[in-house]
Amino acid sequence: MSYALACTRANVSRAVAVISGGEIGGCSGGAQPIAYFGIHGVSDSVLTIAQGRSQRARFVRFFAQFQ
Repeated sequence: MSYALACTRANVSRAVAVISGGEIGGCSGGAQPIAYFGIHGVSDSVLTIAQGRSQRARFVRFFAQFQ
């Protein structure tokens, strides 16, 4: 949900923070960059450290296109 809001409402939000979240979904209508802060534990059974790193890379790749 946070990712979807970040994508669609970047023009009215300054940042998004995801703490112990799951994997991110799609992004519909996103066209502006937004600050992102994500954190979770290395022993998280819902979102592994590898999934967290993949999620970070996906977010960075998507929003890097607007710079």
